[in-house]
Parts: sequence; structure tokens; C-alpha cells
Amino acid sequence: MGPGKTRNIVEFYPEEIALFEREFLEAERAAYMETCIEDDEIGERMDQGRAALLARGINEVGPYQSPMEDGMQHFHEWYRRVMKFEGAQSTQFDSFHITLSSHKTGSIMTPLISANQLKEILNSGENVLLCDCRFDLADPQSGKKSYEESHIPGAIYVNLDNDMSGNKIGSNGRHPLPSPEAWAQTKTRLGISPNTLVVAYDKQGSVYASRLWWMLKATGHAHVRVLDGGLDAWNSPMGTIPGLPNPCTQAVGVMPFAGLVLVDEVLGNLQSKKNKVIDARADDRFHGQNETLDPVGGHIPGALNRFFKNNLNATAFKTPEQLFSKSFQNFSAQLKPPK
Repeated sequence: MGPGKTRNIVEFYPEEIALFEREFLEAERAAYMETCIEDDEIGERMDQGRAALLARGINEVGPYQSPMEDGMQHFHEWYRRVMKFEGAQSTQFDSFHITLSSHKTGSIMTPLISANQLKEILNSGENVLLCDCRFDLADPQSGKKSYEESHIPGAIYVNLDNDMSGNKIGSNGRHPLPSPEAWAQTKTRLGISPNTLVVAYDKQGSVYASRLWWMLKATGHAHVRVLDGGLDAWNSPMGTIPGLPNPCTQAVGVMPFAGLVLVDEVLGNLQSKKNKVIDARADDRFHGQNETLDPVGGHIPGALNRFFKNNLNATAFKTPEQLFSKSFQNFSAQLKPPK
């Protein structure tokens, strides 16, 4: 019905109750009529709230209730992307479809938020947690140092090593995920309650901000976005006083990481070749050249390479039209499943 109307549906009892329990039915109707004025006021407030959500680029029906409605949210996001993109430009490889979701404000909460949208939400007084995720793999202390020098006012610092990674045991990689229990404790400590809108940013092409985005999404947090263009897109005054997290008053529930692929599955895929592996590092590191971070250079056998910065312009993410270039089509053709 759109954000301008709210439908109040009242369901009374089936015919057999209406015929044989007439007094009971009349009592139920009388009880409802006593609350209809209150329901009308609730409906008007819902109209106003939905219109405000729609203006901010958030689904006008309001936030999904996590974790009960996470599956519904994922399905709706997928279905809307398909319907939207089929009306514009798409590519089809037999029964295999690739669709792209617009980074601009749409009818659902998109992964990205512009600097202007962020300022509007901050000025509205909405509960927003800004997370500065700047980091440098070659100089792990530089991100926090840069944050302490200047940052978007009100932002807290979220560290790749300390907040977004688990303990290293020597065989679990450079930045392993924390356990679901440890991640829930970190969210509680950082003040990321289920209803908090989290906006993450960095100054490295959003690679670290997007890790925080994925970690939150994968554990059932619906309200998280990445600042399009990162800190460079912020053209308002900067803050110089480091912020302190405001921990949640109640512990955040433990949720497993949805969609997580474990190393044993990747090893098995070397033989089965059931899934495609995409390596998002730079071309030289993919080919084992100029490797200064990892003890062994190269890539997983059979992996494809698409550098994550190929999705960016100088200042922001590319639009779907810009992404849908000849090079992207050639890369996408490699994803066609075997017949």
C-alpha cells in the first residue's frame, strides 16, 4: 500500500464459533472497539515512521526482526535485486544469472550510504554508531594513530587485529575470524545492539569497513552500511577527541557466521571443482609477486582474480552501469557453471 497508508486487519472467529458462541463473539468485538482509537493513533505513527524510513533509503516497512526474519530479509533483498535489474540491463548465461544491486538509495537498505545521507541521519538524532576501521597491513598501528589525529565526529575505532579477528594459533591464517561467542562479546563491548545502525568507513577502499559489514550481516545484524567513498567522501568538520564505546546494557546474543566457508571445504573443492573461488587481491600478489605479507606467495589453485579496487572509482564505488563493462562481462563468463 506504500508508506502513506497502514492497513489494520482484524480477524474474528470462524463460522461455527459465530453461530454457536454468539455472546463470546460479541464480547470480543466490544473489546476491540474499545481499542480502535488507540489502533488508529498507532497507524498514524506508523505512517510517519515508514515515510521517514523511505526518505532515508531504508525499507519503508521498517527493520526486520533479527534473527527470526533474517531469512525473509535475504529473500526479499535478492528478489528485489532481480526484479529491479531485469528491468534495466542484465546478462544471462543459459540458466545462470548475474544481477547487480544499485549502490544508490532504493527501496531497501543498501550496503552503501553517501556522506550526505549520513549527515542527514546524524542530524536527525537517530541511534547511529560510526566505526572507523582504518588499518594498514604493513603498519598495524597507523590506523589507530590516524583515527586519534582526526576522524568523523562521534566515531569509535574498530581494530582489525583486536576487534575483527580471533586468536592466531599458527595455522589459522593472518586474520582469522573470532569465534561467534567472542564476536558477540565484542559487539556488546562496542555497543552494537540489535537495533543500532552501524556505519563503517576507512581510507583504504572500504576493504576493512566491508569486513565489519560482512561480520555483522553474517551474524544477524540487519542495520549496517558502509560509507561510500570512505573518509575521503566526508566533507564536513572532523573530530579530534577519540570516542569511547558505550557498551550494551544487555549481552548481545551469540549467532554463528552464516555463509562461512571453512578451509576443509576449499580443500575439497580442489578436486570437486563445484564452486568458483575468487581472489580479490592485487594482480601481482595473486601471481606470487611482490609478496611482503604472507610467507607463501601465489593463490589457491583454480582461483580467479578480480582486484577489489576494480569495483571503485577514484572516490567511491562504481555504479552498476560502470561495473557492467566489457572486462566485467569477460570475468563473469568464467563463472558460468559447467554443463
